[in-house]
Amino acid sequence: MKIREMTKTILFEIGTEELPASQIRNISKSLFESLKKKFLENEFLFENNEIFSTPRRIGFIFHNINIETAEKEIIKKGPKVSHAFDENNIPTIVGNGFAKSVNRNIDELITIGSGADKRLAYKQKIRPQLLSELAPSFLESSISQIQNAKSMYWGKGTVKFIRPIKWISIIINDEALKGYVFDYKISKLSRGHRVLGQNKFILPNADSYNEVLEQNGVIANRSRRKKIIEGQIKSIAINEKCVPKISENLLEEVVDLVEWPEAMLGNFDKKFLKLPKEIVIATMQDHQRYFPVERQDGTLENKFIFIANNNKKASKLIIEGNEKVLRPRLEDAKFFYEKDLSISVKSRLDELRSITYYKGLGSIYQKAERVKNSAIVFCNEFGASEQIVSEVAMLGYNDLTSNTVNEFPSLQGLMSAKFSELDKYSSQTVEALSTFYHPRFQEDSLPSSPEGLCVNFTEKLDTITGMFAIGNKPSGDKDPFGLRRASLGVVRILVEGKIEINLLEAINRMLSNFQKKDKQEKIEILILNFILDRFRSYLLDKQFSTQVTKCLRTSASHNIYNQYKKAVALQEFLKTDESSYVINGQKRIKNILKKDKYKDRANYKPTLASQKAEKHLFQKFVTIRDNGMVHFKNKNYSDYLSSLNLMKQEIDQFFQEVMVFDDNEQIARNRIRLLNSINEHLCLIGDLSELNG
Repeated sequence: MKIREMTKTILFEIGTEELPASQIRNISKSLFESLKKKFLENEFLFENNEIFSTPRRIGFIFHNINIETAEKEIIKKGPKVSHAFDENNIPTIVGNGFAKSVNRNIDELITIGSGADKRLAYKQKIRPQLLSELAPSFLESSISQIQNAKSMYWGKGTVKFIRPIKWISIIINDEALKGYVFDYKISKLSRGHRVLGQNKFILPNADSYNEVLEQNGVIANRSRRKKIIEGQIKSIAINEKCVPKISENLLEEVVDLVEWPEAMLGNFDKKFLKLPKEIVIATMQDHQRYFPVERQDGTLENKFIFIANNNKKASKLIIEGNEKVLRPRLEDAKFFYEKDLSISVKSRLDELRSITYYKGLGSIYQKAERVKNSAIVFCNEFGASEQIVSEVAMLGYNDLTSNTVNEFPSLQGLMSAKFSELDKYSSQTVEALSTFYHPRFQEDSLPSSPEGLCVNFTEKLDTITGMFAIGNKPSGDKDPFGLRRASLGVVRILVEGKIEINLLEAINRMLSNFQKKDKQEKIEILILNFILDRFRSYLLDKQFSTQVTKCLRTSASHNIYNQYKKAVALQEFLKTDESSYVINGQKRIKNILKKDKYKDRANYKPTLASQKAEKHLFQKFVTIRDNGMVHFKNKNYSDYLSSLNLMKQEIDQFFQEVMVFDDNEQIARNRIRLLNSINEHLCLIGDLSELNG
């Protein structure tokens, strides 16, 4: 049966009380994916879609969607006719049982097939499904499936959502659907901006959604709002001849705080510029969601840009209000900082003795000592100064007791650097302290000095090994101690810092600081594999192929940077024409070795070679192996891989002319030994057969 050729546009809008900015993107994406899945599963196909979100609404438009599915026929197969009827053509228990299972009389059934395979069957027509009938239930089901820790029941308790729902609109072309979603009657009503738009208005049709909302003070397209905000900020900066500090995280948050963005410029008292620049910036960004402004030389201006959810008509009043709010925040920051300056670095260090890091892992002071003692051991690999490393390790946690960090957690680590600078520590120590916790997230910068890299590596490894030692291993999606993030930090420090270190030995060194709770398992191997999993994820994020990561799994190396160099060589090797010859040759050898019944690992004896092709292969292999091992030991992995292709002709000739499993067992064993030796050399980096996609 043909589907009716009719496609239309359907709009969904869920109106709510103000949604938390941090949740809007995840919720809108989850709802969209759920709706999309339900449409496709039920054969409602569409050409393209749009997603809308503001603090007060989440919306979706699906364009050119079929509003009715095709009528279908399904055939349910039953028993063979020979089993369904006896020799007198009377229905048997089997035949009647099938008829009963499909709720039909046996004479209403059909037969399919022929001969001995002729069967009873039931043909059922499935009526077309209408989008207008199913869309409300799709939306209701999608809302019910949202998994969010902050969701709760509101009002009568019929729906669990992150904020109370105020209205629901579902429109196909220009008609609102009939019915309810939960207890909310479906309509064509929407609401505009609280100040700039109508409280309630009718949406004329699905396709005009964007236009009508904009007429009511709402820019519903999130990407467009973001571009507008960025453009407005840059425009103000050009006029003021300054440079705005646009934090991507803050920008993303501000986009979800407004429906009609309007960038405005405010000022604050110049006296606050005497504070450390980072404190003033944190006050504006963390507390007020403002964008700080700098001069071309990087010094801070006593200006800020903020995004109002309004238009320019009320700009004077809005600017004055924001300036008024910022002043006491800066006064508080000034008070906290000046109070912190009255406490010496040594006193702060002593305070750490009384602060527990974690039950079973001692105090913060003890953690600092562990990091210091272990980091000194690693100094040689990092090329770091033991004196600076010792100072950084002991001073890194010094700001945990400060008022400033208590007020501005984002400054943790940085304030230790400030306090140490005022206490006349060297510039190298201060520099390393300023990035004490780096990298804090996936794209965060690394410490720039060897001392910073050494201490940060040790600090993160202390956290990981300590938690594993007392049994606090991540489970499933749960990782309350951020061990995956710390492990990725370890990987990035080793790879991007180009640090050659035996990770297993480093882990064992760190574990020696703890009494292991779990004596049944090799904790060091668990930790190593845990970090190597992050390394493989890191490679995939850097666009390395899955085949490369699989190949490296078979390479028993505890040097992550060395593994990374192998991955780079393998990735480049795969781009060459020669790679397929090498991979296929190794795979062919591997398949032969799977049939090896002798399991003989003795050395190959050239004197037993009886055929020309075998002798040529061995001679070529010896040359390739000797040269290849030089490349491999010098870690010139690209040259090593390139050399492997030089055996192609000899390997092909060997398999064409030589029977590996000769009737003479001694000769067969010897040929297997040769292939084993070649396979081992081919797989020094990893199992090349894994590169064959």
